[in-house]
Formats: sequence, C-alpha cells, structure tokens
Amino acid sequence: MMKKVLLQLWMMFAITQVTAQEILADTTFINDAAASARKVLIKSKSRQSHLFNGVAYIEPNTTSVNQFPQYQSNEWTSGWVHYDGERFEGVGVLYDIFTDDVVVEMPSTGASVKLIKEKVSAFHIYDITFKNLSAPAPTPGFYGLVYAGPTPVYVRFEKNKQEHIESGSLSIDYEIKTRYYLVKNGAFHIIKTKGDIFNVLSDKKADLKQFMRQEKLKFKKNKQLSIVKLATFYDTIQH
Repeated sequence: MMKKVLLQLWMMFAITQVTAQEILADTTFINDAAASARKVLIKSKSRQSHLFNGVAYIEPNTTSVNQFPQYQSNEWTSGWVHYDGERFEGVGVLYDIFTDDVVVEMPSTGASVKLIKEKVSAFHIYDITFKNLSAPAPTPGFYGLVYAGPTPVYVRFEKNKQEHIESGSLSIDYEIKTRYYLVKNGAFHIIKTKGDIFNVLSDKKADLKQFMRQEKLKFKKNKQLSIVKLATFYDTIQH
C-alpha cells in the first residue's frame, strides 16, 4: 500500500515538473516574440524618424485649382525616396518644382515634411526617377532621368511664379519650363532643337537623320520621345 502511495506521489511530482517546464518554455517563447516585435517596432519608428527629420512644409498660396508649384499634382502620390543613404518605399511624396524641394507625408499625422535637400540622392514618382545632381550639371538640383543608357537624357523642370491683379483680386500663376539635356562623355548639352542633337552626336549625324525619317519622329510635337529614341538609337549603333 505504501509503495502504491509513493508511486502516485512520484507520478504527480513528475507531471508537475513537466507542466512547469512547458509553462516556462511557453513564457520564454512569448517573451522572446514580444522582444522581437518591440525591436521591429523600434526599428520601424527609428527609420520613420530618420526619414521625417526635415522641416515643416508650408503649402504655397494658389488662386486656381489648375495652378500649383508641384510636379504633376498638388496631391500626394506614392513613391520612394533615397534619403541619407537609405531607401524608403511606399512614401507619400510631393515635388515642389518652384523651390526644388522634396516633400513627404508623415503616415501617423498626415503632416507635410520638407526633406533636407542635400540628403536626398534620388526619388521616384509618376514613373520617373529624379536624381540630385551637381556639377557638371548646369544647375545643382533634381533632374528626371528619362533615358539611362550610355548617352543618358535628363529633364529639368522649373516653375516661375507670376502674381498680378485681376478684377481687383490677386491672381497667382505658375509657368512651367522644361529643359532637356543629353549627356555625352560626361558633359551636359541642352537640347532645344533637333539640330542640337545632330551637333552633339555629329559622328552619327547621317544615321540619326535617316532613323528620324523612318520613325517619323516629330520633334516639336513630342520633344522628349524624339530625344530619347535618337539617343537610344545612337547607343545601339556605337559598336
């Protein structure tokens, strides 16, 4: 009888030990998971604070829904920003052409933050990547890369602000200027006419003229398409 009681007590002790170990293991797992989650959250917040460390962006005054200083639209669009050596995806982005500034939206508050320009190496919106260029670019700032071949093509947007009184009220207009640059051997060449292209790529001038006729390119009607196609063709016949 005594042996039976001792056996039962031993079994109860063993079951208790196993249960305690399982609880301890579960608790350790939960604590580890929570710690990992906290690390991810802290890292995420750290990345966000790293990106959103510019200054507040004050929306410029406008007098018309069709007049604004930003590129394409004054509404947020999703894009990516390469900022201070790190790339941030799925960010709400605005590009203020008038001031040549990149603005991002804080997801937690919706506030607008103007990034430190020197820390923005590139950003991407509306299917175009803008790069922050200095010399030998004509003017330091953001240039859209529309062709990334050996003879790249960049576009530079600028908006001039004009204010005038109309019917006793202040009217604000933003006039956009678009300049295209063809880069050959590291030098930037502004392209205003098709003749500029032939002068820059003079070693293949006859081939380019023939290609332009075959493709029926209308330079004045679609300058960007014409420049990109000619630059692409030039690169393909270089070897």
